[in-house]
Amino acid sequence: MGAGWATTDVYNPIVIDEISQQLAETGEKVNDVAYKPNIMTSKSSLVSRRPLISIIDDDGRIETKTILKPIAVEKNFKFNSASLVEPLLANDPTYMTFEDLRTLQSDGHEIMSHTMSHRQLGLIQLNELDYELGKSRDILKQEGLNVKSFVYPGGSYVKDNGNENADNSVLNELKAYYESAWVINDGINTEVFDNHKAVRKSFDAVGTLAGIKTAVDEIYANGGWLVLMVHTFFAQWATVEKQQELKDLIDYINTKSIDIVTIDEGLKVYGNVYDMGERNKDHFKIDRFGKVINRYNRWYSLPENKVLFSTPPSSFALNSVTVSTHDSNSTETLFPKAKEGQLITRRASADHTVQEWYPRLFKDVYYERVNDATAYETTWGAFKLRWIKPLIDNLESNALSPTDVTLAQDRTISKSIISLGNPALASFPLGKAGTYTTDFYKSNGYFHEEYEIINTNKKFRRSTKSDGTYNAWDEYCFKSSAQFTATFPTIASMAVATFNVPIASLAITTNHAISLNFRTGLPAGIIYSFTHDATNLIFTLFNASGVSVNIGERYMTVVAVKHDNT
Repeated sequence: MGAGWATTDVYNPIVIDEISQQLAETGEKVNDVAYKPNIMTSKSSLVSRRPLISIIDDDGRIETKTILKPIAVEKNFKFNSASLVEPLLANDPTYMTFEDLRTLQSDGHEIMSHTMSHRQLGLIQLNELDYELGKSRDILKQEGLNVKSFVYPGGSYVKDNGNENADNSVLNELKAYYESAWVINDGINTEVFDNHKAVRKSFDAVGTLAGIKTAVDEIYANGGWLVLMVHTFFAQWATVEKQQELKDLIDYINTKSIDIVTIDEGLKVYGNVYDMGERNKDHFKIDRFGKVINRYNRWYSLPENKVLFSTPPSSFALNSVTVSTHDSNSTETLFPKAKEGQLITRRASADHTVQEWYPRLFKDVYYERVNDATAYETTWGAFKLRWIKPLIDNLESNALSPTDVTLAQDRTISKSIISLGNPALASFPLGKAGTYTTDFYKSNGYFHEEYEIINTNKKFRRSTKSDGTYNAWDEYCFKSSAQFTATFPTIASMAVATFNVPIASLAITTNHAISLNFRTGLPAGIIYSFTHDATNLIFTLFNASGVSVNIGERYMTVVAVKHDNT
């Protein structure tokens, strides 16, 4: 590491006035008092950060395992694999498997999401984003993969891939799922870091080693986080020449003593805990060490306890962000959940003002309200609960109980991931990984929960009884099919016979609906009907012909379904 570089991942408390002075120098003040956030920081965060390098291999193809991983083992570095999910579910042999990804993770590499299907996010409908962003993250986490970050397919994050100043709907949706997201814009990440538009440099083409070495020299001299984009399934990566370029690059990086890190490790140095705006535009950011990074003169900070619950929207400047804190001396009791906390007010225009209230000690939630639709300068709407992270990893069974309804506004939905590694997995239906969704009804203390087993059509539900305890899990959605072979008896003319076909492998109950298809038809004159219990199809057969009939061996497909919406 170059001389003079400070290590920034050690937390040491310092006097927060240094940050206040910084705000005073870079932004306007209100009543001549600068913002003093109640956070921890370190002196080293106030100087240039140390240089870092990361490598992201896109798409999760088998070449990550067969080409990149052996080089990483030989040269002793960690990388990041951005994986598509649909090929994993389809067992596509050109892609790694879930087990391959778990092995990479256990070896210290990081797994990222790259959507379900590689569709460019700017070219799809907004109602399809949850599938590409949320579903991909859910499935990877259910498979035991600690996914925190995302790579945009094709670098697309603007609707119709048009003017990024005109649309940020993709970015807004993505921020609910991922701590960081990475584009393909050529560049180096600096101290003014964009959590969800972080940049990379391509290292795919043969002959790019000299240019990447120049970038390494740049961060060695000036600091910065250089992230390399590779696609090891490209044809050139199968050549000795390209693989040797990567080995030579790693050797060159090591001569500079620059750390090669995973994305999660890099975020601990460059990531922000509050991230609004972009580095080349107006922005307001607070990094993980408490440093305020600001480029705009309409970011205000007010003295503690100054902004009241009743302070009207018109009190805040247009096109501004105002930060205020309520401490233990606050006499305001109307803010939700706690009287202590932080209030952020964003007033975009006269008719659009938003407030976010972050109650002290409640790290997973915040509350949001907007101005009244008609009396927009004088009146606020009600505060509504928001989840900072709508997907809560490894939530144990009954971890949310009826006593928690004070946490939620009426009809708040919590979506949780139960992974293979959850210590309470056995207490969930069938003891298998899945998605756990809970509805809160604050007005009557009612909980309704649903559990969907991963990669199946099996869904369960339960709700609270009048005494506050839970009903048993009820399976309300089920589909299972199997092939069966049975040798039916000989039936005399005009006779009736019964015959059982074991179907225990379907794992059904008597309230499942059964459909049956004989793959080889029955002889002429044979009429049948059937019922079932949990283990058998019970056939009643009638021979309407004038002769005895030997039915013999028959093949059948049996499908059991259940879907009860009541």
